[in-house]
Amino acid sequence: CPLQYQQSTHSNDTSGDDDDAKVDCEWKGCLSDMHTHTEEQCGLFVMQCQYCDAAKQRKDMDEHAEICDERPILCPLKCSQSIKRRFMGNHIDVECSMKLMNCDDCKEAVLRKDMAQHQTTECADRLCKCPYAHYGCSAMVKAKDLQTHFAQNEIKHLQLTVEHLTSEVNKFRDENRCLKNEVEHSKTEVRVLENKLNSNSVCDGPNKVVFLLKNKEAYIYDMIANQKQEMNATAFMNENLNRFCMSKNISFSSLKQIGFESKHVDLSGRNNVL
Repeated sequence: CPLQYQQSTHSNDTSGDDDDAKVDCEWKGCLSDMHTHTEEQCGLFVMQCQYCDAAKQRKDMDEHAEICDERPILCPLKCSQSIKRRFMGNHIDVECSMKLMNCDDCKEAVLRKDMAQHQTTECADRLCKCPYAHYGCSAMVKAKDLQTHFAQNEIKHLQLTVEHLTSEVNKFRDENRCLKNEVEHSKTEVRVLENKLNSNSVCDGPNKVVFLLKNKEAYIYDMIANQKQEMNATAFMNENLNRFCMSKNISFSSLKQIGFESKHVDLSGRNNVL
């Protein structure tokens, strides 16, 4: 093989300059095999890196591949991504799903891909709305402190629940009063139109009567729905009060003695709400 390369030799002899020794390829063979040898086998054949186009002899290409910045490599954190070596540091720091990160709240080490769920549903130090926020409790409490919050605010939560449900019940009752008025108004209009029909004083009376009757029917359906919701809200309120009394092993009439007050609840012992 005619290929050779320069090999530097360093001598401790200060009397002369360092020489570059020429090293020949030791392959010998048929001339007809020369092209195959040089193109496919010879370690001294100069090749271009397929990623960065650097010119390297074949024998040095594996070593170059280990440092080539343009060569894609698999992420060492096993996220399955293949990234150019020069971008790997940024990939790990910014986007790798398998990088361990410290939660801002509890400082626990969590994989980046799991961080959103951890901070939303798992972190013991995440701030949570009190489950009684729907009833008016505005406290923001760490998840790990929720049970303590419940224990310290049992009476407050009970009062908020009763006040909220009472407001709902009153709303349904007000709506029903309005619906009853509409029904009575429809009845009056129907009677007036019926009298006119009997006297043949209107021509569109039948259609009008049908329209009013349908309206009355719709109002009645709404009234029934509101009454059901009112009953459900009242039952739920009683259930909360009774469950609380049972958990404290106290009578209904003893609620006031432990600080519970509500103008909507009869605390005389008859267990009546509203």
